[in-house]
Amino acid sequence: MAKTKGPLLSLDAHGSLSKLLTYSNRRSGQQVRKYNKPLVVPSAKQRGQRRLTEFLVAHWQNMSSATKATWEANAKASGLNLPGYQYFLREAQRDPYTHHGLAGYWHCNEIVGGKVLDLSGRGNHGTLQPNYPSDAPVLANSMNTRLSKGLQFNGSTQYIEIPAAFAWTPITAITIEVLIKLDDIDKEQVIFGNEWDFYYGPTYTRARCKVEISGVGKTTRTVSDHYSIGKYQLEHFVYGIDNYGHLYSNAKEASYAEQPDIGGGAIDTPSGVWYIGVNDPADVYWLDGFADELAIYNRAFSVAEILTRYKFLEKAT
Repeated sequence: MAKTKGPLLSLDAHGSLSKLLTYSNRRSGQQVRKYNKPLVVPSAKQRGQRRLTEFLVAHWQNMSSATKATWEANAKASGLNLPGYQYFLREAQRDPYTHHGLAGYWHCNEIVGGKVLDLSGRGNHGTLQPNYPSDAPVLANSMNTRLSKGLQFNGSTQYIEIPAAFAWTPITAITIEVLIKLDDIDKEQVIFGNEWDFYYGPTYTRARCKVEISGVGKTTRTVSDHYSIGKYQLEHFVYGIDNYGHLYSNAKEASYAEQPDIGGGAIDTPSGVWYIGVNDPADVYWLDGFADELAIYNRAFSVAEILTRYKFLEKAT
């Protein structure tokens, strides 16, 4: 919208035109300059909230028509005069666990008091170990300016400890999402877990990323990556499980997978302390590399939602 006074090509013109040109009258004479938009650098908290909003948008875009209709009906019944989409965003932002299935989300964009914050609203903040700040994961640049930072692990001592409170009621599906870049692809290493392990192992002459989840009366679930992981190569992994496991790397599904049927029913409720960067500090499977954007859900993503989230991830500011 033009906000100028006087004819544009006259000496009386001043003001801004559609945030493209600025007309002004200075001592040196009349000037026409390119509109200067002040650069506002978002805070770490703002970056995390924007990313969480992207999660919700991807969820809505790939909901079934029936689920969207339910949200439309709930929005109408609320009396807030909102469409279903906005009502979903409102409720899911207030309670991401109930309405979005988000059990934990570590944006890894800042360190606050020796902790990496959980933005799911469930308070599962991770403590940097074993001795912050002298010996602990450190902030490093992430894949683009919008994500800003992630955490670098040294492969021998450093990890993040998530409290035992990180638990939820028995569930029938989960999804784990993470960005990783390995500095050593010749050794087995854990990315996230304890009772449930999401780990990388260079077996069968090919790089493999596997998730193992066991439940009462169920066999262990194992899924392998679809191609070899390169050293210093950033990978976006999404692993989802309901009755069958599906692993996606950079929006491509694994072409080789061990997928035994776990037979339905609830997956074991997680309990005890969890870790990022190792499955137990007494173990030897340390993460040697970079990790960012780790999230865990109590539902399985659809393929369409995985692809949408990856498109959002690729965007740069």
